[in-house]
Amino acid sequence: MMPKRASNAAERSAEFLAFGRRLTQLLEDSGQERHGAGVYLSKRYGVSVVTANSWLKGEYRPNTVRARVIAEDHGSTFEELYFGTAPSSDMGQQSLTERELALLSSFRALDEADKQSIERLAGSLARAGAAQTRKAG
Repeated sequence: MMPKRASNAAERSAEFLAFGRRLTQLLEDSGQERHGAGVYLSKRYGVSVVTANSWLKGEYRPNTVRARVIAEDHGSTFEELYFGTAPSSDMGQQSLTERELALLSSFRALDEADKQSIERLAGSLARAGAAQTRKAG
């Protein structure tokens, strides 16, 4: 099991580094110089300079809610910033099922720490499912 963990850690590290590069580029494209970008993010989004710099260096990513706001504030989409992909063209036309609406309602009732836990769990499950799909294919 240890090699699988190391692989997940390596994948996560690569994802975070790529996120940091995309965030830096997004800010530069918006006219924010790299020097001072951590202070800018800190003040604008209410996080510490250390946290903001860790996003820029690709050590961590903000939660999805904050990342969505950052992307939209700088003329991008959440998908492009967080994952490096453009949103699917039919995403805006999909409607939620009753089950999805119930999950969304429950999620919205959670406090921020619980929401972050759910986001991490959902991301882990999605990555595990994608890995199984690749392995089976």
